Amino acid sequence: MTIALPGPAPRPRPLPADEPLSPEDYRRVVGVVEAVDRAADLAEFRERLVTALRTWFGYRGVTVLHGDTAADAVVNGCGVLAGYSAEFLASYDAEGWVGEDPFRAEDFLRRLPEAGVLRLTDVAAGSRFLDQFLQPRGIADKAAMLVDAGPSGVLWVGLAMPGGQGAGEV
Repeated sequence: MTIALPGPAPRPRPLPADEPLSPEDYRRVVGVVEAVDRAADLAEFRERLVTALRTWFGYRGVTVLHGDTAADAVVNGCGVLAGYSAEFLASYDAEGWVGEDPFRAEDFLRRLPEAGVLRLTDVAAGSRFLDQFLQPRGIADKAAMLVDAGPSGVLWVGLAMPGGQGAGEV
């Protein structure tokens, strides 16, 4: 008889011992999954994911970008940005902060797939971008993760945490 699933059984990624999820967090995760489950296409999936993260987790600034790779998604910016003011986005481009964004750096984009989730304070604490651009505008931290979109590439998901919301609340 042929075995359908050969090899050792995969084990789920362990949760950090000091960061167990509460029952409320599990329900939020299920809420997000249910929100995107029946999306008809990638564009609808992106929109639903943004809405779900804002609704279930309370994030105001959410970015879901699509591309063949993480770098492609971030550089070409095909996707959805929600919750950011027009003034904030304009200053990001016009004042040259886009060039100092650690989330766009080659090293960061190379590390992201293996890390799962990376926070700006973990990779660029004390950076000019964080200290002089984000924090004065009310963003204490940012987090990013990749979602495998199969043959469509990847989704780069970014979350902004306002001052007062801990970056650990990703």
